[in-house]
Amino acid sequence: MNERAERLQARIDAALRETPEEASRTRFSAYLDDSGDLVAAMMQAARERGLEAALDLFDRLRESEDPGKLRHALMRFLVDSPEASEAGLRVPSLLERAPWKAAPSNRKE
Repeated sequence: MNERAERLQARIDAALRETPEEASRTRFSAYLDDSGDLVAAMMQAARERGLEAALDLFDRLRESEDPGKLRHALMRFLVDSPEASEAGLRVPSLLERAPWKAAPSNRKE
């Protein structure tokens, strides 16, 4: 991964990191996904002005959008965007994004 891609991946990692407090503030549900408009806007920004522009848009939308919906849109963008794929960008694992959601169970076998 080149230096530019590493910088972009670091921005993505930080953008998708979630705390329990942030999770409690969201009303978004992936089962009722209405993030398509945000994904389309990020795709257009990336096509017209590059991947940095898509991440800049994400940062600007933080003030007005539901945080869960916005994070989900960014993950969909990363999966669907040819530009992101070509750059080697990825969605961080759940353990990286929200380690508190990936705690091991206490189930005894």
